[in-house]
Amino acid sequence: MQTFDESPAITDHPSAPAEQYGRPCRQGLKPLDCTLDQMRKELNRRTQEFRALSENSPDIIVRYDRDGLCLYGNATSARIAGMAQEEMLGKRPTELRATDNTRRFEKCVASVFETGEHGNVQLKWPSPDGRAFTYDMRLVPEFDSDHQIASVLAVGRDVTHLLENEWRLRRTETLARIGHWQWDFARKESVISAEVCRHFNMAPGWQPPLDEVLAMLPSEDRRQITTLYLQAVSARLPEVAFSYRLVNTAGTLLHLHTIVHIEYGLRRPLRLLGTTQDVSQQKSYESRLHEMAYHDPLTGLPNRALFNTELEQALAESAKTGGHLSLLVLDLDRFQEINDTNGHMAGDHILHECGERLRQLVRESDMVARLGGDEFGIVQRGIHSPAELEGFARRIVNALMRPIRIAEHEFFPSASIGIARYPFDGSQGYELLQHADSALSEAKSRGRSGVRFYSEELTIKSRERAAIEAALRRAEPEGQLALYYQPKVDLRTGECIGAEALLRWNHPAWGMVTPDRFIGIAEDSGIIVSIGAWVLTKACLVAHQMNRAGGRNFKVAVNLSPRQFRDNDLVATVQCILSATGCEPQWLELEITEGLLLENDDGARAALLALRAMGISIAIDDFGTGYSALAYLKRFPINVLKIDRSFVRDIGIDHDSTELVRAIISMARSLRLDLVAEGIETEEQNHFLLLQGCQMGQGYYHGRPVPWEQFDAVRTPGHDEPPQRARHPSPFGTAVDGVA
Repeated sequence: MQTFDESPAITDHPSAPAEQYGRPCRQGLKPLDCTLDQMRKELNRRTQEFRALSENSPDIIVRYDRDGLCLYGNATSARIAGMAQEEMLGKRPTELRATDNTRRFEKCVASVFETGEHGNVQLKWPSPDGRAFTYDMRLVPEFDSDHQIASVLAVGRDVTHLLENEWRLRRTETLARIGHWQWDFARKESVISAEVCRHFNMAPGWQPPLDEVLAMLPSEDRRQITTLYLQAVSARLPEVAFSYRLVNTAGTLLHLHTIVHIEYGLRRPLRLLGTTQDVSQQKSYESRLHEMAYHDPLTGLPNRALFNTELEQALAESAKTGGHLSLLVLDLDRFQEINDTNGHMAGDHILHECGERLRQLVRESDMVARLGGDEFGIVQRGIHSPAELEGFARRIVNALMRPIRIAEHEFFPSASIGIARYPFDGSQGYELLQHADSALSEAKSRGRSGVRFYSEELTIKSRERAAIEAALRRAEPEGQLALYYQPKVDLRTGECIGAEALLRWNHPAWGMVTPDRFIGIAEDSGIIVSIGAWVLTKACLVAHQMNRAGGRNFKVAVNLSPRQFRDNDLVATVQCILSATGCEPQWLELEITEGLLLENDDGARAALLALRAMGISIAIDDFGTGYSALAYLKRFPINVLKIDRSFVRDIGIDHDSTELVRAIISMARSLRLDLVAEGIETEEQNHFLLLQGCQMGQGYYHGRPVPWEQFDAVRTPGHDEPPQRARHPSPFGTAVDGVA
């Protein structure tokens, strides 16, 4: 196939024998005349062919003389110029359109005449319809018989779409942050696209040796790439891909992904054709997703999912090496109160600060995570000495107790910790977590800032607790619960003026279950709310029965749980029960613990004010055993104090208890509060309380707790039988040593 500079010029050809054309001479002509005639015809034929090719070519074909004037232009050139072919003749390109581009084209034509060398230039030309075209012009010198340049032939191909496609490719590469490159081992040449140069922070046209590029990669990544490439070449794989890091000349860390196509010769690769993409944004996005999936957004610590994974891996390593591992689970004490009283922003601040303190306490080989809420977990490797573990746990407790200041307030968080050890307390992650949780529950039940190691008895206790909770949920519907009533008397007259309703549970298989075994479980599980409503209903029915005849004010006392204040609308519940049973508010007394008042709960205070406004008496049970504070006697609508049995029991025996009872009675009289002494068992105790001014009392001296059907037969002082010890303690923690 002929190129444009191999095409025949439109000139006379040298003579050739007639036989060459294979045609006989016409009759009457001499052989020489015949030969010339045939040559002219052949020349005309070939000229016509050339003109047909030129005129129908989609490329521009123009011939210029030494003055840069057009000698010939084909139809395509005329169409692009927007004029007839005849109009183009004798004109320079700048006469058709004077632009920097046409002036540059004219200079290139002149340069070909001067140097005799081929030339290349891009000619941009607007078409008549307003579109812009770009032509790749190849300029070829044409020589005459004296080997002088007679003219310059310019052949131009429309590369507009090609350039547009190249621009789109570059644009796509830029948007996708992907570039292409190639290395030719035989020629030792490289071609690198602008986007790849941008990755390396190099100027376009950068053509380094392959070794120089590899030297810019971290050694670990360079070894990995080399290994993968050699493995692919050894197996004569057509393609290999790898991801790696790059710190470019600007100091920017990039994550790149390269796919290499390998062209092989007989023995070794000849050429590498590759695409390289900057996947730094994708890596960053993946990193953020991983952070969100496996880290707590508030503290930045690993979350439960990552903690469980790391725990299993640590256990697997310990199993291989025979090492020890400890799991600590800690929980902030009374954290819910901080959220309730100061808001979740304060709670979040405290959680974040506690997380930072824990992070600073652990070793690099340890792991600390936020498991959820205010619970954290720590995995410690290597330490198996209980003394060392307890010392570490105590350091945690002390560190967390340092004050945290938020605005003008200071908070002093504390934590309880449960510890389980591998391999002593379990070999699986879920076992250690379960056992550490059991130890944590035991630590919290013993008070704030406790540390407890797991023991097998905790599992037994936990199973027993679960069994009691399951059975307790069926107790009320199946009629296993009952109320016993202990008389309350006026110490001055001995008259029975009321009774305290005490809960009993008679299980069909276990027999009588003492309240100290199930009341705490009912509190924690929330069952106490439904049981409390049942107790209140039964007690109100008894109060109505005792007072319906009129002429007396027999008051029934019922213990309330703090959970009843939090988990439902207590005031609405009491109103509904009073209305349903016909019980008047003045026949009911509600007993609460000091702990409820110490929580300083505005909701509880509002409920107590509403109940007191209804005419219901409010009593503090077991007064003096908690963190007694006179301030809450003023803040809350309290009108009755019940002296705890532990003080009454030691009257006349322990000087401090005796004086404390005197002080309580004196204080109550000063504050105009009614007094009830619990646990009176002897005449001496009864007499002392009467002399000191205590108005009311209850205990075995005045009568045992009995079912309502037996209440009228309760013995009173003056009978021959001495008081007996109770078999069952009273509910809500009022029982001490079996005394009801």
